[in-house]
Amino acid sequence: MEKIILKSIKNKSDYIDTEEYLVVADRKLKGLYPDIFPDNTMFIEGGECAKTKEVLFSLVERMHELSLTRNSTLYVVGGGTISDVASFAAGIYMRGIRHVILPTTLLSMTDAAIGGKCAINFMHAKNNVGIFKEPDIVYIDADFTNTLEADDLKDGFVEGFKLAALFDKDVAIKMFELLKAGEKEKLINKMTEYAPFKKAKIVEMDFRDKAIRNLLNAGHTVAHFLESQSDYKISHGKAVAMGLFMEAMLGYSDEETIQIFREFYEILYGKPEIKKDIDFDFSADKKAVDKESIDVPIVESIGKGKIVRVKRAWLEENLKKILMKI
Repeated sequence: MEKIILKSIKNKSDYIDTEEYLVVADRKLKGLYPDIFPDNTMFIEGGECAKTKEVLFSLVERMHELSLTRNSTLYVVGGGTISDVASFAAGIYMRGIRHVILPTTLLSMTDAAIGGKCAINFMHAKNNVGIFKEPDIVYIDADFTNTLEADDLKDGFVEGFKLAALFDKDVAIKMFELLKAGEKEKLINKMTEYAPFKKAKIVEMDFRDKAIRNLLNAGHTVAHFLESQSDYKISHGKAVAMGLFMEAMLGYSDEETIQIFREFYEILYGKPEIKKDIDFDFSADKKAVDKESIDVPIVESIGKGKIVRVKRAWLEENLKKILMKI
C-alpha cells in the first residue's frame, strides 16, 4: 500500500530523496513552480495526448539513457494523465522501479494518483492497455490547486464528491453544501483530507479491482464512452458528472440521488448540453461480463454504492431514452 503524506512542497529537496532519479512533469508547471524541478527533469505535455505508446516509450528510453537501475526512482509531478503514463513506465522499466507521485490537480489528488492503476489509450479505447503499479509515496499539497484553471478544479470536485457519494453520506452532503455555498477553499481542503485516504483503504481491500473497488467506476460507464465519442474534447470530470446523473436515471437510484446529481452537474457545468444522436455501444467496455451482460456501478442512494448487472442491449437502449429527456 502506498504511503500518503500531506506535505508542503516548496523546493526539490522536499521530495527528492535519492541520487539516481528522473523527474517527469507536466510542461505547464515549469514556469509556475521552477524551484521544485532539478535539471534532471523531463517535461511532457499533459492531457490525453500524454497517454500514448509513443510517450510511454519515450520515458522508458530516457530512463535507459540515464542508466537508471532498479534502485533508482522516478518522480512524477502533474495531473492524472501524467501519473498514468509515467507510472506505467516505472512499472515496465527494469520490471519495475520505485516511483513517487506529486499530484498537482485536484482530480489526481482525490483519485488518479491513488491506487496503482496506470494505463494508456489505444486504438480509440480509453485506458485499455495498462498495469497495476502502486507508487511508494504520494505527496498531497493542496496549494498546487491555487494555479489550476476553473475547469480543472471542477474535474476534481466531481471525483471527490463521487467517492463520498458512494460510501459516506454525511461527507457527501457536506461537500455538496460547500459547493452550493461557493466555499471552494473549504471544499478543496475537505476533499484532499478525505478522498486520498478513503480511496487508499478501498484499494487495500481490493487492489486488483475485483470487488468493492469496482464501485469507484460509478459514472464511468457512460463517461468513458462520452469521452471517446468527443475525441476527448469533453473533460473527464464533466463526463463523469454526466455519467453519474444518467446512470442514476436507469431506475436503480432513489429520487434524492437523481436530483442531487442533476443539481451538482448544473452548478458546475450549467444545463446539460449533449448530443442526442449518440449511439451507445459498450461491446468493448472492460466491465462487460460476457457478450450480452455488463456490470454497471451506480450510486443507489447518497452514501451507498451498488453494482447492477444488466443486459448490454437494455443499457444502450435506455441510455438513449435518457438522453432524449435531459
